[in-house]
Amino acid sequence: MLTNSSHRKLSLEILGLFFLSFLIAVFSYGFLYYTSCAILNSRLIARGVSLNDLHITIFYTWLRNLCLIASMVIFSALFFFFVGQKLIYIITIIRGVQQLREDGLEVQIPVEGNDELTELAESINKLSASILYLRQVEEQMQQEKDELIRGLSHDIKNPLTSVISYTQFLLEHPALDRTQTDDYLHIIRDKSEQIRVLIGLLLSPAQQDTQFLPDGRLFLQQLLEEMEADLEDHFQLQIDTQQLPEFSAQMNVQDVQRIFENLSSNILKYADPAFPVQIQAQFDDQVLMIRQQNHILPPDPSRQVDSTRIGLRSIALLAHRYHGGIHTEEADGIFCITVRLTPNPPVALESSTDLQNSSESSAENI
Repeated sequence: MLTNSSHRKLSLEILGLFFLSFLIAVFSYGFLYYTSCAILNSRLIARGVSLNDLHITIFYTWLRNLCLIASMVIFSALFFFFVGQKLIYIITIIRGVQQLREDGLEVQIPVEGNDELTELAESINKLSASILYLRQVEEQMQQEKDELIRGLSHDIKNPLTSVISYTQFLLEHPALDRTQTDDYLHIIRDKSEQIRVLIGLLLSPAQQDTQFLPDGRLFLQQLLEEMEADLEDHFQLQIDTQQLPEFSAQMNVQDVQRIFENLSSNILKYADPAFPVQIQAQFDDQVLMIRQQNHILPPDPSRQVDSTRIGLRSIALLAHRYHGGIHTEEADGIFCITVRLTPNPPVALESSTDLQNSSESSAENI
């Protein structure tokens, strides 16, 4: 890319073209005049014709005029040819600007020469590229925002469903003893608090505070127990935490809760209750792995479940914040998802829409 200091002045370039055309015209005049004189003299001598002074004066006057007219024509043709190239380039720039306005910012104006017109074309190309880049960044930010809103909205549905279910159960069984009622009310309170926090994230997505968990093993066991309590009426869970040692972690509690809520939602929608659901949690080499495996319900035309895969994308986005990801497999009617997290990332948590390709290829899950 040429810098401003390296561009020639357009006025000086046109002046140079003028003098070049003038020099060629002067040379053409001299060449035509002396060549014509030499040819005419040789023809007169060959024929033995002699001219008086008057005839010679008239002849050379006409010859000079004809050569002068010819040289002026040559000068005009050359000068307007050279300047015409600049005019054509100006027209090219104007048409390029029209194409940018009509066809989009991907159009590039050809860069020719080394003057102000070249600088103008380069500036227009830079401006269009900058605007195109800003639009792409804006679209990416909008996609991230939409993805975050969809994920949070989906995650709000899970505790909200629990609140509605437990409330309905209490209304239908007013004769429960005080202990059972208190247990259900505590669950409703916890789920309501979770909804409140998620709504706060929905309204202020930038607030992603983390906290230090001195006993990450206990925290995961509590989440697994809550998950088992939510699913015990329909599924048999086989939970394996033998490879889960005690560890500390710097994490956002709501992020991990949202992962488990989405896993539970996945089980309720697509798992076959005739088979046990296997969940394994392990921590090794600063990597936390959560693995869930279940049999998939056989196809049933009467059973229609809206599969938008928002849950999988939400899990993948949450895992990516902790420099991890998800991996899904489906074979012989068995679905398996593995979530990997790094609870103590070496850099600050980040937000990204770079979801794992495997989540897109999984069949009919979440």
